[in-house]
Amino acid sequence: MTKVQYNQSMKIIGLVGFGKLGQAVAAQILDSGIDVIAFDTDPRLSTSFASGEFTSSEPGVLPSLKNGWQENRLTVHSEPSPLSQCKALIVCIPLLAVGSPSGAIEIDYHSFDQCFRSIAKLAHDNMLISLETTVPVGVCRNRVMPIFDSEQKIHGRDYLLAFSPERVQSTTMRSQLVTNPKLVAGITNGAQLAALQLYETFLPPKIVEPVSSVEIAELIKLTAMVSRDVNIAFVNQLSTYCDAANLDIREVLKHVNSDQFTHLLSPGIGVGGHCTPVYPHFLMSNFAELNLAFTLAEEGRRINNSVPEYVVNSVCQEFNVKSTLILGLGFRPNVKEDICSPAYQLNQLLRMKGVQTFLNDPLYTEEELTNKGFISVEDPYSRQFDAIFLVTAHEQFGSLDFQRLAKNGCKILIDGRNAIENESVVKSGLAYRGMGTGYFMPEESRSFQTTGGLH
Repeated sequence: MTKVQYNQSMKIIGLVGFGKLGQAVAAQILDSGIDVIAFDTDPRLSTSFASGEFTSSEPGVLPSLKNGWQENRLTVHSEPSPLSQCKALIVCIPLLAVGSPSGAIEIDYHSFDQCFRSIAKLAHDNMLISLETTVPVGVCRNRVMPIFDSEQKIHGRDYLLAFSPERVQSTTMRSQLVTNPKLVAGITNGAQLAALQLYETFLPPKIVEPVSSVEIAELIKLTAMVSRDVNIAFVNQLSTYCDAANLDIREVLKHVNSDQFTHLLSPGIGVGGHCTPVYPHFLMSNFAELNLAFTLAEEGRRINNSVPEYVVNSVCQEFNVKSTLILGLGFRPNVKEDICSPAYQLNQLLRMKGVQTFLNDPLYTEEELTNKGFISVEDPYSRQFDAIFLVTAHEQFGSLDFQRLAKNGCKILIDGRNAIENESVVKSGLAYRGMGTGYFMPEESRSFQTTGGLH
């Protein structure tokens, strides 16, 4: 099959998984003149389009999807059978790691396997299936293909399997889709050729790049995530030294990163999201399969997971804290996503110490926060809080009135993202504690002694 013939025949592309990633990909496909059939097990998605209530916080997505729906070029289904009309499917479902009763982290394949069993039943006439879900190395060949085998489907006759790791982030998905290199690998040369042609129909051809094997492509994404986690862990551990030695890591990082060889990330009160704190466990499992220990990744996870407890213990040791306000549930600024957010761990740790804990996040309703286990406070000035923990650097928190907080009885702001200038906080009468900055104390509290840095 020639490239021209394949591109001309691509009238509809199927999307399996219609969450934020699937919606961004669908918008890109629709804007390229190709129709989309989407399948997601959440029935509310299709009804939200029908009722006109569908919305999206991802820039550039909502108009494209609404136009596609109104023009009958986008359909959204809660059962998979309509996908049989498509010559190609792009799979954007999540794969998560969960805690086991023993305390170990295990990969939950239940929904993943169930999804591919549904797809396998529909596969026919070399239907191309491109998996974008981040997975452990070997999943395409050793887990997905056997599912098709169990349905008596043959690669090269009924289906073609490819892997193309997603490499985008919330709030920038549309721009990253057309600028980040789109890596593509296939189980066979034929599968790779078909996948390259698929992505060139709706992405700039210059960014679509072949990778030699699906295992290499799987490893590329995992390597990037582990690298990020270990980078943050290094800076977080360095922060503990800066705290103890009365040094400010912000100045250190500014100058360390001024050369062309170093790119250290910022310390933080925790690492959230469905990527960085999760995907290292995928590669750890690959190491374990070969009787190897991925000790660096393991230690990075341990360090980053320990930061909330380190900060809580430090603050509660130095201050008499009976009530706290956590600012931000989202794990990224200005994004309503809270998977693995450090706010959950902070909330639990503070409550275990008998501290009454509240949370404010302008992106969530009071009902949503209550359902997630928090006591919601809409107005941060409505009551007294001994300490305030900034977890998420939402733009709304950049205009906090620190003098008003101090007058209400607040003693300290813990800046978990080093996002606020400490001088403005201290001038208001509050103590300031950043990540790797030690404590900055108001003039009237200079006699206050701490075990960490005192400025």
